[in-house]
Amino acid sequence: MAPSTAGDITNQAVVSAVTVESNNSNNSVSEVTTINPQPQPPTTEQLTLTADPSQFSESAGANASTATVTRTGDTSNAVTVNLTSSKPLEVTVPATVTLPAGSQSVTFEIAAIDDTVIDGTQTVILTATAAGYTDGTVTLSVTDNEGSGPALTPSIIRFSTKAYKALENNGIAKITVTRAGNNVGEITVDYATSDDTAQAGQDYQAASGTLLWRAGEQGEKTFSVEIVDNAILDGDKRLKLSLGNLIGANASLAVDTATLMIIDDERPQPGTAQFANTTVEVSESAQTVTLTVNRVGGSDGELVVNYATTAGTATAGRDYVQTRGKLTWISGDSTEKTVTVAITDDTEIEGHELFTVSLFDETSSESLDTTATVFISDNDIVVELQPCPSRGLIDFTCNAQGETLTNVTVAQGVSLANAVLEGLISNKGWVSNSTVQPGAELIGGIISGYMTNKGTLKDFDFRGALVEGGTLSGDITNNSQIGGSFKDVHLAANTRISGGQLQGIIRSDVNDAPARLENLQVKDNSYLSGVVISNTVRFGKAVTLSNVRLAQSVSLVDVILEGQITGDAKAPARLENVIVKENSQLAGVVIGKGVQLGDKVVLSEGVRFSSSQWIPTQMELINLLPALPSMDCDELIMPVKQSDLSADVLEPSVGLLAAINGLADLTDNNWVITQEADCGTLQLTIDTLRFAVQPLSVTSTNRSAALEVLERQSVRFVTDTGIVVLAHPAVQAPSLLQASLAEFDLPEVIVLENGNLKIPAPDGNWFSARADWVSFISEEPGMETGLSFEENSHVTGVVLAYTVFTDNQENLRQQFFYPAPAMPESLYSAAQQVVIERYGLVSFELEGQSYRGVLDYLVTTGTPASPGNLLQVEPFSDINGDGKEDWLLIYPDGHRQILFQS
Repeated sequence: MAPSTAGDITNQAVVSAVTVESNNSNNSVSEVTTINPQPQPPTTEQLTLTADPSQFSESAGANASTATVTRTGDTSNAVTVNLTSSKPLEVTVPATVTLPAGSQSVTFEIAAIDDTVIDGTQTVILTATAAGYTDGTVTLSVTDNEGSGPALTPSIIRFSTKAYKALENNGIAKITVTRAGNNVGEITVDYATSDDTAQAGQDYQAASGTLLWRAGEQGEKTFSVEIVDNAILDGDKRLKLSLGNLIGANASLAVDTATLMIIDDERPQPGTAQFANTTVEVSESAQTVTLTVNRVGGSDGELVVNYATTAGTATAGRDYVQTRGKLTWISGDSTEKTVTVAITDDTEIEGHELFTVSLFDETSSESLDTTATVFISDNDIVVELQPCPSRGLIDFTCNAQGETLTNVTVAQGVSLANAVLEGLISNKGWVSNSTVQPGAELIGGIISGYMTNKGTLKDFDFRGALVEGGTLSGDITNNSQIGGSFKDVHLAANTRISGGQLQGIIRSDVNDAPARLENLQVKDNSYLSGVVISNTVRFGKAVTLSNVRLAQSVSLVDVILEGQITGDAKAPARLENVIVKENSQLAGVVIGKGVQLGDKVVLSEGVRFSSSQWIPTQMELINLLPALPSMDCDELIMPVKQSDLSADVLEPSVGLLAAINGLADLTDNNWVITQEADCGTLQLTIDTLRFAVQPLSVTSTNRSAALEVLERQSVRFVTDTGIVVLAHPAVQAPSLLQASLAEFDLPEVIVLENGNLKIPAPDGNWFSARADWVSFISEEPGMETGLSFEENSHVTGVVLAYTVFTDNQENLRQQFFYPAPAMPESLYSAAQQVVIERYGLVSFELEGQSYRGVLDYLVTTGTPASPGNLLQVEPFSDINGDGKEDWLLIYPDGHRQILFQS
C-alpha cells in the first residue's frame, strides 16, 4: 500500500496536491486537494455513490466491497458513468459502468490491491461522474495487512549464483550468500555441502555451518569450501550446496540450492613429438633425406602428429618433393619414427639451398614448436664450402654451424642458418635456426625455423616454427604455414603482431603505447599482459589476460582476467564464461552468461550486463553509468556522482530514463519525468506542483515493474528489465540554499546516502534535514527569495525551514526542509513501530515506552552512552517551554538530538 501522505502520485488526472493555506500560518503540504483539469458542465441531477463495506483489508482481493451508483431525476435514457479511484495502487474500479434506461442504480465490485508496503490504513475516495449530473463520491478505509516497521519487502536469502566454479589448485572456494529486501531483525540460515560427482574427503572437505545477518545488515556473507588438490587426472568434479533452517521474521529462501564445479588442474600427458636434430645437410645427389622424430614428455594415450615440408631457398618440385604425412604412436609407445623426403638431383648451378620440415598437431593443426632445416649442397659445381663471414656483408647462403657473427648484413635472396648473432643484424634475406644474443638487434627480412631470442627482433616476416624469448618490436607478420608461434616474449612500445600463434608469457609493459595483437591464436595456458587485444584474436583454454586493453567489439569466452581490464566505451567487449580474479578492475565491458567475479572486483564506468540476471545481488551499479555531460552541482556534496540516466547498465537498452517513463503509472496519466542537467534530479511537473527526487542507488531485482512511493517520500522505480533506481527527495534550488546557509557560516551541504542533508557547523555539531519532494508555486504577495523559517504547527516554539526560489519560468516556488533523524538506520534497528513523517514528526516504541514528537535540526557530538551500541532515549527538560518534557536521542556513535514532545 502506498503512503497516505499528501503529495502521493496517483494514477489519474487528479493529484493529492501540495497547497498553500490561505492564512499563510503553515504554508506546507496540506490535506488532499482535488485539482480538476477541465471545467465541469452545468449539472441538473445528482449521482450518489455508496459502498458496502466501506472499510476492508487490502487482502480482501477482487471483491473487497460492492458499490452502488444511484441517480435522481429522469431514468428514461441510459447513462454512462465514469469511475475513478484517488489511489489506484490501493483500490481499483471499472473505468465505466452504465445505468440502463429505466434503472436508477447499478452495482459494481471494488478490488483491493494487496501490496507488500507497510503504510498503515489508507483513505481512498471513489468518484462517479456523468454529463449532466453532480458528482457522487464515497470514502473508503483500507487497512494494511503488513506488520509495522521499516521493512517494505521480505528479506530474501539466496545463493548469489546457482553455479560456482573453482580451480582444483585454488585451495579454497568462497561461496557467497546474499540478503536482499528488508534489513529488519536478525536472520540466520544454515549451509551445507553434499556429494555429487565430487566426494567429500577425496575431492573436497565437507563444510556446514550457519550464516548470520544482524539487524540492519544486508548484502553478502560467505562461507568457504576447502578443495583437495590431488595429483590424479580425474576430470572436473561437482558437489552440491544447500541452504536451510532459515530463522528470522518476514524472511524467505529464494535460491536455496547451487553447485560448485571443481576444475581439474591435472591433464593427460601424451607427450609431444620433436626432431632429433634441427638441422641436417644432404648432398643433392643423395636422392633422399631421412629425419628422426622422437616422442618426449609422456606416453599417455595415442599421439598422432602430421608433418609437412615448407620451401625456403629450395623450391618444392624442383629441388625436393613436397611431402606430407602422419606419424602415430599408440599408448605407451615412445619409439622413434622417421620422415623421408626425396631430393631432386638437377644439373643447374644454383648453390646451396634449404627447406624445412615441421610437425603439428593432427586435431588442432597447431605447430609443435619443432622444425628441422634441411640444407641441400649443390653437386653441379666443385667448390669448397666457404664459412660464413664473421662481420660485414653475407652475400651467399651459408651455415654458420654455431659460429658467432657480429654486425652482419644478410643480402637479399641469401639464407643464413645456425648462427649466433651479436650487434646489429640487417636482414634483407632469410635467417633461420639461429640465436640472437643479449643486446643484439635483428632487423627486417624473413625469419624461419627455430629462433632463440635473447635480444630484439624487429620488423620481420616470420615463416618458421618458433621464436622463443627476448623482445619483439615494430611491425611483425607471422606468415608461417605450419602454425609457427612466438613464445615467452616481451613486446616493445607500439609493436604490432598479426597472424600466427602466441604461447607462454607475453608481456608489454608500456602503458601509453602497448603492443597490439591482431588475427592470431593464443595457445592454451598462456599469459598475456599489457597488450591491446583486437576482435580477431582467438584464445585457447585457461588463457590469462592481465592489465589488457580491449579493442572495439572484442568477444572473450572461457578466459581468465586479472588486473585492469579496459574495453572501448562505445563498442564494449563482451564477456562470457570468464573468471575475473580478485582485486581486478573492469571498465568498458558487457558481462554476460557465466562470468564469475572474484572478491573485491571493481566495476568501473562503462561496465554493462547483457541481462539483469547476470548482475550480482545487491551490487551497487550507479557508478557504472556515465556522468552527466554538463555536471555542475558544486553546491551539494553528493555521496555518488550525478549519473546520466539516458544510459543504462544493460546492453542493449533504450536507457533507464526511457524505461522509467515506460512504467504504467506514468504512461496512464501522460506524465513524463525529465532529468535536470546540473544535479541530475528527476523531475515531474503536475499543474503547479514540481516533484523532484535525487537518484542515489541503482541495483537489480527480479520483481515486477512498478513505481513505488516509499516512506519519507523516497521513490523506487522498478523497470521492466529488472533494474531498480532508488531516489530520495531532492533540493530543487541548491545554489540558493547553499548561499543562504553560508550567511549563517554554514558553507557546506552534504547529501547522505539515505537522502538526508547534513549541514556541518563550525563547532563540530551539525544540522540534519530532509527536503520535501515537492515544491509549489507561491501566490503570497511580497515573498522574497531565500531561506526562511516559520512556526512548526505540531510543536510550540520550534521552527520549520523553507526556501523560496524562482524557477526557470519565473515562478516563485516554495520548498520545505524538515528535521530528520541523524541516524535513521539506528532508529529502525533499535525501536519498534517506527514512523517518520513530514514536519520532522517521529513516533516509535522503545523498551515498552511510546514516543512521539518533532525532532530538532541540531545534532550535537558526544560519547557513546551504551556499551551495547544501541540507540538510547533519555528524559530532557522542557526546552521549548510548552510544558511538556522532551527527550534526548543518543545514537550509537554518541551524537545527540532533541525530540520535542508533541
